[in-house]
Amino acid sequence: QQIDMDKRKKILSAHPYKLVYNEKKGRWYTRFKGDNGIIQRNRPTKGELEDLIVEFYENGESFEKKTDTYTFAQAHDRWLEVQEEYGRNPNTLYRYESDWRRFFSGTKFAKKDILTMTPHDIESFVIERIKTMGLKRQAGVDLLGYINGVFYSAVMDRRIPKNENPCDLVDKKRFNRFYNKEKKPQSQRTLSIDEIRRLIDRLNFDVTERPTSLSPYGVRLSLLTGMRSGEICGLRWSNVTDNTIIIC
Repeated sequence: QQIDMDKRKKILSAHPYKLVYNEKKGRWYTRFKGDNGIIQRNRPTKGELEDLIVEFYENGESFEKKTDTYTFAQAHDRWLEVQEEYGRNPNTLYRYESDWRRFFSGTKFAKKDILTMTPHDIESFVIERIKTMGLKRQAGVDLLGYINGVFYSAVMDRRIPKNENPCDLVDKKRFNRFYNKEKKPQSQRTLSIDEIRRLIDRLNFDVTERPTSLSPYGVRLSLLTGMRSGEICGLRWSNVTDNTIIIC
């Protein structure tokens, strides 16, 4: 472990570019000198970005491993880069990364080569996640959609042929019998009066600490008025009077 740590420190100290935190996006950034010029990469934490730096130089200054395999984890990283290039909201990107840690991180599935992955591999993984994590139907649908998005990105990058996408042959009906169909009691589906008060106190604190952040205001409006996010975003000062709020 000490040898590995010393090696890691040596690699990081030799990296010629700074590690910069972008507070607006909540991510750490650095640059690399690639075959086609300077490229930029980012990760949600400094530790994960340092892991990427070490991987880059251990692979001979390349993000591609010196093998013929292309793992689901690698395909996912590429898919996430594309989502950022498309201008996805930072909150959406954060949710994608949270889903990765929740469903895929540390699994054998993440290390499998997508070039040889079969529909059976995907079905087995989804069923295992449903059973192990007690997923409801919507969570299972979202999980499969996530996997399909990664494979579609690989098709767009011409990593796999369009007619060889294994997601196209996955039988979704197989999952139905494994979904968690238990209904939560009302106490778990709703907030108590005490919980609402504590939440409002927290929102008030967030407004004081971060007055320029819009999120606490939006959540507080939703909680106190019952408005949906789309209705809140459409509000104008002309809609608000001393005693009423007009929702258009």
